Amino acid sequence: MTRENWQRLRNLSLFKLCVTDRQLRQLWPAAALIALILFLVTAVRYFFFT
Repeated sequence: MTRENWQRLRNLSLFKLCVTDRQLRQLWPAAALIALILFLVTAVRYFFFT
């Protein structure tokens, strides 16, 4: 692998990392909400069906 290719690959991965980081920051509240709902559903099922 040549040096130019390595540099290009590194820049690409950094760009990808920034993009995914921004998306994760936007998705974090939704993910937390889904986790909370799933937790509540399992808790309710655990309490009422045992």
